[in-house]
Amino acid sequence: MTQIFPIVVVGAGPAGLWLAAHLARRGVKLAIVDPQLDAPWPNTYGVWADELEGLEIEVPTLATFDQAYVWLHPERPTPLERAYVRVDPKGFRERLLDALHTAGATLIGEGAREVVQDGEGAPLRLIFEGGRRLDARAIVDATGRGVLRHRAGAAVGADPTPPEAPGVQSALGWLARFERDPLEGHPFVMMDFRPPPTSGADEVPTFLYGMHLGGDLYFVEETALVTRQALSFEALEARLNARLSARGALPTEILEVERCLIPMGGEPPSLQEGVAPIIAFGAAAGFVHPATGYSLAHTLRTGAPLADLLAEALKRELPPDAIARAALGLMWPASARRARALYALGQEAVLEMNTARLTTFFETFFALPDADWRGYMAATLPPAQLAAVMWRVFGQATNPLRLHLARHALRVAPKTLQTMFNSSSKPGGSTP
Repeated sequence: MTQIFPIVVVGAGPAGLWLAAHLARRGVKLAIVDPQLDAPWPNTYGVWADELEGLEIEVPTLATFDQAYVWLHPERPTPLERAYVRVDPKGFRERLLDALHTAGATLIGEGAREVVQDGEGAPLRLIFEGGRRLDARAIVDATGRGVLRHRAGAAVGADPTPPEAPGVQSALGWLARFERDPLEGHPFVMMDFRPPPTSGADEVPTFLYGMHLGGDLYFVEETALVTRQALSFEALEARLNARLSARGALPTEILEVERCLIPMGGEPPSLQEGVAPIIAFGAAAGFVHPATGYSLAHTLRTGAPLADLLAEALKRELPPDAIARAALGLMWPASARRARALYALGQEAVLEMNTARLTTFFETFFALPDADWRGYMAATLPPAQLAAVMWRVFGQATNPLRLHLARHALRVAPKTLQTMFNSSSKPGGSTP
């Protein structure tokens, strides 16, 4: 017998559970599907403290830092007067699961194989790996890379694998104990671009991201901001070892190892004719910031508005195609697509920077007024303001950096202009 739900969320990571919890609070009957429902979230999540303000559901945190430090010069760091928090992944996950259990949501620990639709307006059918199936009026793909959505496209002849992003962020981190402070007296180091004493560190930049979590406990992570090809975890570990060894601050005990690969950039999602209208959310919906690799803040601020839209659409009994179009319009209106095209210009230039040029770029960037760099990193600026910020960076840059920015941005300029034109000439998604 086929089960029926108004909405199904596939993926029980932060994005999937966040949206599901907001839907449950609105009285929506739903199912959450993930073959690893009981698995802890493996990554470290950090956000600026002000990005947690005004949220409908409180996000538990483990640590708060009043300042962030960025090392661009060998002798002195640049302080950023903005509070930053480390999210408590275990507490956050448990809070969302408790909300779902309390609301009577159905949690299904199976793998989703594909989504099919018999015709426009028909219910969506989710087929599990074992062959079981359920029907829904809306299905959300919160699987990170959007695997379910791309498999749906494959059913009509498209490639079933998610497309390669223009860049990738790679990182390897340790939660560890230290006898000597590896952060040299700064509780939170957002980026330490001083190159570690290893070969290739001047040409392929990486930085140290670190937090003091109390006593002798620290989290330290070597990160390649964005590269064409991911750095291997072995190479990142070698750099982290070399960096800390040069400071005489190797760990005495490594408690956890974190490995991250984050696709950076790429096209926002769209709905294809003849393909089941699946709603992407979180990283699967292109929420990963093309300049920073962050996606959690975007996910957090979008959860409640999307839940409102979906609850209203279900109440009005709109068909799956109309619900998906409305959701896409809310998450990716024309202005957001134009802004994304501008970010592609910046990412293209950063992809080709060595360490010296990248540190010069960030010196210029963090010399901007606070509202400029904060808005750029948060991806909340409208296209005109975003373009103005980018122009200010260009205008204040050194001549060699300015030439680099212009040369590499021209690689994607035609595509950027086409995106800007198409976004301006086509109507945005409607709301139900």
